[in-house]
Amino acid sequence: MEPFLNRAETALVTGANRGIGLALVGELLQRDFRVIAGVRDLASASKLRGLASTDQLLVVRLDVSNAGSVEQARDEAANWTDKLDLLFNNAAVLPEEGDERILRMNPEWFMESYRVNVVGAVRVVQDFLPLLQLARHPRILNISSRAGSIEDQHGWSYYAYGASKAALNMFTKSLANELRNDNISVVSVSPGWVRTDMGGEQAPLAAEDSAKSLVDFARKLDMQQTGTFVDRTGELQIPW
Repeated sequence: MEPFLNRAETALVTGANRGIGLALVGELLQRDFRVIAGVRDLASASKLRGLASTDQLLVVRLDVSNAGSVEQARDEAANWTDKLDLLFNNAAVLPEEGDERILRMNPEWFMESYRVNVVGAVRVVQDFLPLLQLARHPRILNISSRAGSIEDQHGWSYYAYGASKAALNMFTKSLANELRNDNISVVSVSPGWVRTDMGGEQAPLAAEDSAKSLVDFARKLDMQQTGTFVDRTGELQIPW
């Protein structure tokens, strides 16, 4: 199957100022995408701004937990591009250490995780869907995690983060069903255990390697895989 890539394709990456998001922007630029990089704080975007010219890269303030910020980012994007081919819903928070038992869990961690990891993704899809609908082969990749697999949960780790990723997976499945007739592919993707601020230094996978696999998969993603939960290559199905 030939990838849908052409030099005019435009991608949006949320949470783009560091980690997997920053690596995704770099990889997409190398593949000749035009990229909209959404960051919560523009002052932290110095690494992004050095990646490409303003003709190929648009850096916008995009705080997915703030409705007004997402709307403003959409307006800036609409003035810069006439369509959106690819959306990486990557912005996320991990409020806990991961090994806390229930009596040590702060319920506010659940609120924070859902506000960013779930509601944030919903906001971005709602506001950017009109641009996606103008593309020839629109694709949405919701960056999830194996921590969100209910079947794979055999302990009590990552209560809040895991619950939010499970909810994101449910959103993916429902959205894929709704947008199927619009020929918009929607998948949940686990990027792997990556060396980032969130993943930690002990993680075996570099952000750049994860991003390369994710972009390879995004280029060939089609309607046959819509509504699935897969690894970063798109070849391994992950149980819901």
